[in-house]
Amino acid sequence: MVEVALESEIFPLLSELLLFPSEETESKARECVVLLTQHDDPLAELMEGFRAFIEREGLERLQDVYTYTFDLQPPCPPYVGHYIFGEDYRRSYFMVGLKEAYRKYGFSYDERELPDHIAIVLAFLPKYEDEEERNDLISLCLLPALEKMRENLKEENPYRAVLEVAYRILRGGKESC
Repeated sequence: MVEVALESEIFPLLSELLLFPSEETESKARECVVLLTQHDDPLAELMEGFRAFIEREGLERLQDVYTYTFDLQPPCPPYVGHYIFGEDYRRSYFMVGLKEAYRKYGFSYDERELPDHIAIVLAFLPKYEDEEERNDLISLCLLPALEKMRENLKEENPYRAVLEVAYRILRGGKESC
């Protein structure tokens, strides 16, 4: 998996990039680029593409792309459990388990959002201290969900780069676009 120093900084940033875009989104993308560059990570180039899209197209366009991508009958629902369980009752158990883990480690999130939102799960990862459970969450849930999310997006969708960066970091940098 990814080195701890990078992980504790990169996942919260990626998490913010996977929420509805705000005035801070470009600066968060720039922080990701700088952080990845400092770690000599080739993924910095992918993240730079996302940041450049924001600079070139603007916040309003990014918000439109986000809405199309993740909301309103999206091609890429942002919910990890959706990809693992569909709308099966087991997704409810999965979300209850996530909420219990969040509570156990004192992790708070905007509860107006479902606990299996990709942004929330990524933000939680650096706080998850039970290594075995954490690795299970990554290998059994996050990686398969991210793989399907990436597949659902066209190459030109800027969010594909953010999902790709998260996926490759969790895989140890072994995947290609």
